[in-house]
Amino acid sequence: MLIELAPKQAGWAYWDKLQHMLVFMMLLLLGANAYLHKYYLAIGLMLYGAIIEVLQSMFTLTRHASIDDWLADVVGICMGLLIFALLQKIVPTIAYKQLPIKQ
Repeated sequence: MLIELAPKQAGWAYWDKLQHMLVFMMLLLLGANAYLHKYYLAIGLMLYGAIIEVLQSMFTLTRHASIDDWLADVVGICMGLLIFALLQKIVPTIAYKQLPIKQ
């Protein structure tokens, strides 16, 4: 995350924001499947995104903190929460049957 890259001049102006949104959406979706408290996960990811922005401005010469990048992270997290909620309604949780114990 703290790799120094030369700034790109060409391309779509919002590609960076789209990447932030997609990465944090995927982090939320993957984490929500493994972690029971998805709202704590969302808050943790928001803090993680903010910390990344601060650290890249402190420890690199060519990068700076951007509130726009952090807001894109938050939008991605909210999109992940929405998609996760929709998937829970569409695909009901499978109740696992307990295997009989041999005695």
